[in-house]
Amino acid sequence: MKREQSNECEKFQELLPQFLNGKLNEADSESCENHLKNCDKCKKDFEQAEQNTLLNGDENSIGRLKHLRLKFLRKIVISVICTILVIVLLFGFIAPLLLSSLFHTRMQNTEQALRDYVQFTIPSSQIKSMTINQGLFSMTASCKYEVYSNEGQYVNNEIKLVMPNVFFKSTISKENTTTDILNYEQISQEGSSTLESKWNKLEKIKQGTVTKLAIFLKNPINIDNVEGIFGSRSVMDYIWFEIDTGSKFTEYDILYPHWGFPKKYNSGKSGVRELSFKTDSINFKNEMNNFENISNLLGIKNIESKISSINKYISENGIKVKSIIIQSSTDNILKLKDNAEISNIQIIKVGFDY
Repeated sequence: MKREQSNECEKFQELLPQFLNGKLNEADSESCENHLKNCDKCKKDFEQAEQNTLLNGDENSIGRLKHLRLKFLRKIVISVICTILVIVLLFGFIAPLLLSSLFHTRMQNTEQALRDYVQFTIPSSQIKSMTINQGLFSMTASCKYEVYSNEGQYVNNEIKLVMPNVFFKSTISKENTTTDILNYEQISQEGSSTLESKWNKLEKIKQGTVTKLAIFLKNPINIDNVEGIFGSRSVMDYIWFEIDTGSKFTEYDILYPHWGFPKKYNSGKSGVRELSFKTDSINFKNEMNNFENISNLLGIKNIESKISSINKYISENGIKVKSIIIQSSTDNILKLKDNAEISNIQIIKVGFDY
């Protein structure tokens, strides 16, 4: 290795005068440049010869030397630019693609967790789109959905879940949190709008109309008893059940929304049929257990602990309903006026029965 280095140094020393004068061909010039990068001794000799040329050389020699310097600088600049481009390409495009491939299962679990969160906590929501972006440091999942607001119109909402790749805590953020249609706070602020006055409003517009109504119960009831208390599914369209989770509704918190599930249907050879409340209950339990497992796998500790406590409460107490969203003709809805189980109602929407 030393002999090879010595031979290269000898060759460089022979070519040095011509190298300084810019008279070498392209191949020899490139060979000298490469040698200077790896040999400190020859580099010092070159710098000394360069200094002597600047002090004693004529204008032509100095001009050629400047040209040689500019050539070096151009190569350095090009090397730096190429390095930056490679880094940008690697971290901006290639790394996210590799991470997406590496975290494919994690991305699928995250999408399912976010879908479950929207489905189980936001009554009558309709998911419009799901997007997941895997970055170098974190993964961001976004769910855009539509919900019918208290103001009587459909509002676009979005929930984002940020999942760091390492170390940090996951965060979840929700826009337009005041648009949930099960809004206890709004009911308590209605003042003079008593339960009787709400029924009277419906009485005045009952002819030829359909009403969507949120019913709040004095005490949670077993889901198996719902039809016997509020009417069969052939008369009432049960849209949403809010489940008793053992928590008091004391504050609006992103981790304490309205836990429950929508009414589901099954599409088969005989057409679309409504699932029984018992089947709905079993599906809800299974999906909530799966949600807990996914949250654990993803490391979303704050959500996992909340779901774990809910699952434990449901396991010990069964599925009991705190509130219901139903829809039917206003005439049928008014038959519930004297129902002893109802503590309050909220009129969500009234429309013509076409």
